[in-house]
Amino acid sequence: MGRGNYFAHTSLDGRSPTQRMYDAGYPAFGTWTGEDLAAGYTTTADVLNGWINSPAHYAVLVNPQYHAIGVGRGYTTGSTYGWYWTADFGGVVDAARGAPVARAVLTAPTAQVPAHLVIPAKVAAPPDSGYHASWTAQSPDPTVVIGSTATLVLALENTGSRGWSNDGSGQQVVIGTNDPPDADRSELAGDWLSANRLTSTTTDYVGPGEVGWFEFTVRAPAAAGDYRLALRGVVDGVSWLEDDGIFFTIHVYAPLGGRTSLSFVR
Repeated sequence: MGRGNYFAHTSLDGRSPTQRMYDAGYPAFGTWTGEDLAAGYTTTADVLNGWINSPAHYAVLVNPQYHAIGVGRGYTTGSTYGWYWTADFGGVVDAARGAPVARAVLTAPTAQVPAHLVIPAKVAAPPDSGYHASWTAQSPDPTVVIGSTATLVLALENTGSRGWSNDGSGQQVVIGTNDPPDADRSELAGDWLSANRLTSTTTDYVGPGEVGWFEFTVRAPAAAGDYRLALRGVVDGVSWLEDDGIFFTIHVYAPLGGRTSLSFVR
């Protein structure tokens, strides 16, 4: 910005912040991205205070969708604002980077710094993947003895514009663990695909407007108690489906004297 003597989220070559992040090697498309800019400030503390005191910029700073950040500053002699500051935010933690390379820092004389300037924050929502779902039905919560298994069923309606296919085309919807996403629930895994992926649809294809059925087993852990299993649909590498708060409570009890028994008292 200093070299081009401009101040805007869109660069002079027409690229958006999301496009610039992508061009730098960050997987920006398909996740949340945001950017805060400032100019004319000489210290990090002043820049941060300026963003905190601006509701639009503060909303970007504390947005829980962001899990990665890149911060940069530069000084250009003869430019309108001297110092330029950028903070880019993303929803994906990408591969670990090496230690930053030490660089010389130019100190701008205070007299050359004009009035502070902060422009509105830039926030970009991820593009629509076409994959969406709505909870339709599920089997009752199971009550099982330690070490035994129970078969559960979940139904999701395809409310998106793309079909769910099990033909290896990358359009496969599976049931993943949730709350938090990708939680390792191996203590409950029966015939699951992995510790955080349970199963795919029972049919090869579920078109838009159709209902997909998912069937899987859970295995009771070695300790009695109630185990909450939160679930959510996902197309791996593309997008999570809607979080409808789906969960099962697995009621696990211990056998009595080597035999199983249930009692009811009213």
